Amino acid sequence: GRLALGLGDGSVNVWREATGEPLLCFALSPGGGVTLAAGGAQQADRWVERLAWSGDGRLLGAAMGRTVAVAAADSGAVERSVVVDGTVYAVAFADGGRAPLAVGAYGGLSWLAPSDAPPPPPLPIGAAAVLSVVVSPDATLVAAGCLDKRVRVFEIGGDAVRGARDWVGLDGSVHSVAWSATGRWLAAAGGTTLLVVPRDLAAGEPPTVCDAADGGRCPRFDAFAWSPSVHTESLLAALAARSGAAYLFDARRADGAVPRVAVPIATVRPPAAVPSALGHVAFAAEAEADDARTILLVALGDWLVGAAVVS
Repeated sequence: GRLALGLGDGSVNVWREATGEPLLCFALSPGGGVTLAAGGAQQADRWVERLAWSGDGRLLGAAMGRTVAVAAADSGAVERSVVVDGTVYAVAFADGGRAPLAVGAYGGLSWLAPSDAPPPPPLPIGAAAVLSVVVSPDATLVAAGCLDKRVRVFEIGGDAVRGARDWVGLDGSVHSVAWSATGRWLAAAGGTTLLVVPRDLAAGEPPTVCDAADGGRCPRFDAFAWSPSVHTESLLAALAARSGAAYLFDARRADGAVPRVAVPIATVRPPAAVPSALGHVAFAAEAEADDARTILLVALGDWLVGAAVVS
């Protein structure tokens, strides 16, 4: 029920979603220290561009440039703050409670633990930046989307580096990665490629490519989202902002090619073309029952389009 927003003065503001009531504000300093902003203390031209809530809503991770911090979401009290070697492009909590924050930057992933417990060891990527990061729902795997068009999946704990797996073949930098509701599938978007990999994919088996080419070149996918309902977990929606179309895929429906190909099971278009507009796709589960419905929402420019998917 809370909404966090990172601002250009280096501060993070949190509001109560239902009423708009301001709850707290804290500021990140470029040197790595973090101070409470009583009257809106400003750090000029310092954008807080990365935010992440922990699974239980108790912690808030924030990144500004090379500075990253973990704060208590009920008070704004900063528990940990560090300066990493490069610009932070992605942050994600490993789990709720006192779990560490995964921090993606040039060269790989590091961890910021909100408590005194030692964090997991860093996870190297090599000579590339991590642009997106996501932790599996069971907090055993972490996936990093990279500037060099690959996805690396690490195991959390043990010899994570030895257990790492790389997925290649995307034709652009991997700006988004996401696990499905229970972690059964991992999806990654880069350029015109939307790749889906089953978690239990056997060695030597091909992944699935979501193809919306429709006889031509596949569009660039600017955003995508998995259904949050376990009843429709295999549904994945992707938005091509240039054409204004959102495509609905089913990860279970793919052919036997190498790689496997999934084509859209439905296409949602706004009432009017809005070329190159910023947009998003999201799902909402209306009920968790055998007859539950999943609502697909597509926002593009001035349009908000909804479509009901019956599980």
